Amino acid sequence: MNLQVLWTPIALQSLSEVLEYTYTEFGERQLRKLATQIYAVCSRLATFPLSGKREIAITKTTGIEYRSILVIKEIKLLYTICDDTLFIEFVKNTRMDDSTMLAKLIPNK
Repeated sequence: MNLQVLWTPIALQSLSEVLEYTYTEFGERQLRKLATQIYAVCSRLATFPLSGKREIAITKTTGIEYRSILVIKEIKLLYTICDDTLFIEFVKNTRMDDSTMLAKLIPNK
């Protein structure tokens, strides 16, 4: 199985925030390393989309099955699968609580 990987606008915004923070706090070398790791995880997910952990609490709240996978200890990707497409929904700092993330994912909730 090789799914197409697409990034939602919210995911791109959260990715931008994570990369900007990484650059500001740790420099260009760490930024490049993290970007490479994120790309590698996305490539792996395209082939093995069910390798991520089911996010039960978020799935129950939204009614959509969300999965997540760690990129590094502090960063994980939240994604959904629809037909032959894997949607990256959010790039989450693992210290962020789910309610903050849900407020960004679903502004009307």
